[in-house]
Parts: sequence; structure tokens; C-alpha cells
Amino acid sequence: MSYSAIGRGIGLLKFGSSVVSRALPFILGHRQIGVVTGPLVSPLSRDRLQGVKSCARKQKAERTCAMMQADFSIESGAVGAERLLGCDEPPTAIFSFSDEMAMGVIQTAKRRGLRIHDDISVVGFDDIRFARCIDPPLTTIAQPMRAIGEGTVRLLLEILGGCSSPPASMTLPHTLIIRSSTAAPHPASQLLFHDAPSAKPICKQLRPF
Repeated sequence: MSYSAIGRGIGLLKFGSSVVSRALPFILGHRQIGVVTGPLVSPLSRDRLQGVKSCARKQKAERTCAMMQADFSIESGAVGAERLLGCDEPPTAIFSFSDEMAMGVIQTAKRRGLRIHDDISVVGFDDIRFARCIDPPLTTIAQPMRAIGEGTVRLLLEILGGCSSPPASMTLPHTLIIRSSTAAPHPASQLLFHDAPSAKPICKQLRPF
């Protein structure tokens, strides 16, 4: 994550695209991927989505991925999962751009009789304190919240102090925390996707990558 001072405010840039690119090979072992984004008017969501697209292209898996836009809430994650899991060829893994949306995904999957970890993998983003407490504990991407706060304060003090130097920027590390909500895909789920670039999108009514 990169933080930059912009004008008289503090802007947030590159909200995790690089860490998403590093994490997605772990998720993309599934080939059939659902992505629940936040609102795409948000730079945060757009940057994370860019990381997803970049990695999917490198893995030649963009044609077997589908996206559903949500609003970071548990309820919107549940709705997004309902549409993704209602496809003729539903995803075997769903990546949500927040842990709360991932909780909604888990709710919907369980209601449909799916076993988290065994039948479908779920990944979140943020590592909120409840992520390790839900059933099963959630695989997620952790943000360095203390470092984010300290860095933001330093940038703000530079602005208030009238610093005339170019805007400072910092890149802070993220961590992929693997818990029990994810597993490698079953071999049978890969049979339709030997030729990923020419495969059909997993859900025609959703916008593919």
C-alpha cells in the first residue's frame, strides 16, 4: 500500500494491487474464480481489481473469472455470492475485497449447503479482528494498521509544517494469512479448463474480466 500527500490533503494510492498480485497465484490454483469487489468509484477497489486482473492475465485465467460489485458490507457480500454461486459453472473460490464481504460470502455458501474449505475457498482482505473467529477462520490479506496510522500522521505533520519538498510516499508491506477457509481445488474442478484462454466465462450474466 502506498500513501502520498496530495495538495493539502492525504491521498491513498495503490491500495494493495501488488499484494493482490502476489496472493492471487495461491487463489488461482482454482481456475474458476469469483471476485466480489467494493464500489469501483473507490480508488481502493479499482487498485485491488487491477491487481486481480494483472495476475489473472499472467495465469491465462481471466476468461474463467467473474466479478460482482458490492459495497464492502456483509449483506452485499452475501448477495454477490448468491449471483456467483447461481451460475451454471460456479466458482470454486471467491475473493472478496473486504473481510466483511467475505463473511457474507460464507453465509451464502453455507446456506446453499457448501462446505467452506472442502467445496469452496473464501479469501478476504483487511484481517479484521473477527476474521480468525468466524467458522472457519478466514484466509485474508492483513494490512499493517499501526504503520498506516503512523505514516499518515507523519505525512499530515509535514503538510501542516509547510514542507516544500515533493510529496513523500511510503510503500508498506501486506501479509497473506492462510487460515482454514481455503484449500487446493479438487482435481475434477479443473477438467473443463485445460485451455483457459479460450474457455467460456463461468457466468454469462456477470461481466467477465
